[in-house]
Amino acid sequence: MNVIAIETSGLNGSVALLKNDVILKEGRLKRGMVHGKLLLPSLQRALKETRWSLKKINLVAVDIGPGSYTGLRVGLAAAKTLAYALKTKLIGVSSLDAMTENIVPKYDYIVPVIDARWQQIYSAVYQRSNNPLVNSKGTDKLDKIFIWQRITDYLSLEPAKLLKILPELVRRRGENVLLFGNALVKYKNVFNRPGIIFAPQNRWIPRAGKIGQLGYHYFKSGRRDNPFKLIPLYLK
Repeated sequence: MNVIAIETSGLNGSVALLKNDVILKEGRLKRGMVHGKLLLPSLQRALKETRWSLKKINLVAVDIGPGSYTGLRVGLAAAKTLAYALKTKLIGVSSLDAMTENIVPKYDYIVPVIDARWQQIYSAVYQRSNNPLVNSKGTDKLDKIFIWQRITDYLSLEPAKLLKILPELVRRRGENVLLFGNALVKYKNVFNRPGIIFAPQNRWIPRAGKIGQLGYHYFKSGRRDNPFKLIPLYLK
């Protein structure tokens, strides 16, 4: 299955091409909210370099958020247009879910935190999965998919309110909690507590390749999204 993946939820958008769940090509857009200008040219360039034609695409996976309202609308509009024009399938993937796939499974809990502005963050709590999938590329830890299982709703809340959820986790048998995401630029001091660890910045950004991997496995598990009804996950 040939997959196009689109990620435009933040400042660093990206596009990717995948064969099933194997990332063949992934390219970042220029930093800044210029996704509307760069998205389609970047996709065309990736298709040319991979020697794919749009006629060969079987699935379009797109980040539905949470994140930048403008970025999400640009990415979703492009993905819907492609899916409709190519008469192919469309799958939406949460940016929070995609972010977790950047983290190797050596922590008990991980918590992505995205700056939602207005003194709020987007977040969810994830627990290590006992049954991660392995993609068709190999068995290395970084090739595993669905490493993490979400155990809360997707959240939009003040940082201090999220902090009230975390002590319960860090008290359990000495388990540790990893936080990561661009909200740490503003709120790292709020979360600087015993038992809470911070991931480096190169793990903060949702990637189109991970959107494509998750979208492919959602599709294989039977999920189908209606292009006319799929909307951004704004949360507020």
